[in-house]
Amino acid sequence: MENNNNLNAVRPGFYHIGNYGGAERFVRYDLNAFAEMERLYGSMEAANEALTKGSMTDVRRILWLGLIHDQAVLDEITGEPIKYNLTVYEVGKWITPTNMKDIMNKLNSAIAGSVPEEELNKAGAGVTPA
Repeated sequence: MENNNNLNAVRPGFYHIGNYGGAERFVRYDLNAFAEMERLYGSMEAANEALTKGSMTDVRRILWLGLIHDQAVLDEITGEPIKYNLTVYEVGKWITPTNMKDIMNKLNSAIAGSVPEEELNKAGAGVTPA
């Protein structure tokens, strides 16, 4: 298995979280993930607040948002996603008490690596490890 530094050199912005659901999974918080996050939460600040509180619902949803980059089914006319081949529920099945801390740390690294440092400092963004 590649370490995070080698992975990022080959695929910048992708963070390996492990083998789940029979596939190696990589989270990526690109503009589409952040736009979906904003749509679901109303604002990035609200998403950060929800995640900081440590709600299990929000942890699995924000992890899911990082995994949808290659799961979109696009409308043939508009090119916009009409559904995703991965559900929040499926992602929740991968998180257990034994791997939660590791996943939270990887989630934190992925989000921190995707947002400019000045934005992280301004918003106080970050995930608190379980």
